[in-house]
Amino acid sequence: MGLFIVRRLLASVVVLIFVSIVVFVAMRLAPGDPAMLMLGADAAGYVIGGAGESAYQKSLYEEKLEELRREMGLDRPIHIQYLYWIRGILGGNLGFSVRNELPVLPIILGRLPATLELLVLAVIMAMIVAIPAGILAAVKHRSMFDYAVGAFSAAGFAIPVFWLGLLLILIFGVRLGWFPVSGYIPLWESPVENLKRAFLPSLTLGLYLTAYFVRFLRADMLEVLQQDYIRTASAKGLTQSQIILRHALKNSLISLLTIIGIVVGGLLSGAVIIEQVFGWSGLGWLLVQSIFQRDYPMVQGIVLLAAFGFTMVNLLVDISYGLLNPRIRAQFSK
Repeated sequence: MGLFIVRRLLASVVVLIFVSIVVFVAMRLAPGDPAMLMLGADAAGYVIGGAGESAYQKSLYEEKLEELRREMGLDRPIHIQYLYWIRGILGGNLGFSVRNELPVLPIILGRLPATLELLVLAVIMAMIVAIPAGILAAVKHRSMFDYAVGAFSAAGFAIPVFWLGLLLILIFGVRLGWFPVSGYIPLWESPVENLKRAFLPSLTLGLYLTAYFVRFLRADMLEVLQQDYIRTASAKGLTQSQIILRHALKNSLISLLTIIGIVVGGLLSGAVIIEQVFGWSGLGWLLVQSIFQRDYPMVQGIVLLAAFGFTMVNLLVDISYGLLNPRIRAQFSK
């Protein structure tokens, strides 16, 4: 098992290096000049050739722009810039924000709790609904409940998540007035107000996840319930609840964990939309603002953090396989 974890960690490092290269190159190819943005709109006008400005003023701002580019390392070849960036990352330095000239890492860590809270609550909501619904749909195969679960899952795949968020805002926020529709308050400042504001965005993501989880759990439960060892357990006199909880569910959770690793690891894309809809100032909100502002170091840091989270979630999922299934654990140990 230890050798497997080491191999997966090495593979994760390769993935992170590849992602860092893609993100770094893509940001350098994007339009806009970070140095010009730091000098401000007036500087851009001087450099481009603003009307009525003297040659001296234009030359002065061009000199400032070139000096700033040298300070930011933008005058170096792109591979040298990348190596300097990687060296900074290894030292815990993700660079400085173009907009406010503050370190990127503390800003990201300050927004991370909001996004993590949103994702954790969404997964908890989804699991509370998906596990019993998927089990009952498999046990009551071809019943009205099974068809209803299938219709719910199909609707969850078809409905855009931003439209679902707007619908929940209209019903529970505007019409009924039960929950605030926007804004984020840290949990440590006001737990009650935080949970009230987190409910609708978490429910939106949770319904989206439930559609995925319940579909795969139902399908896997149907397959497991037809296995020979399930028939053997039934012949030994075990009750249906014992068969489901002790045998069928445990093996079905392996497939569910795979889906959780894939979906949850990539939830930042969904969080970007949800945080914009609900004004939830987490990493998704920060990412969109940074893209609009051409804040390259901030975008690079957020995407790299998202890639790291994705690889770590999938590593934990792989380790969980061995804990749930002794045969997989024995294979990992080879």
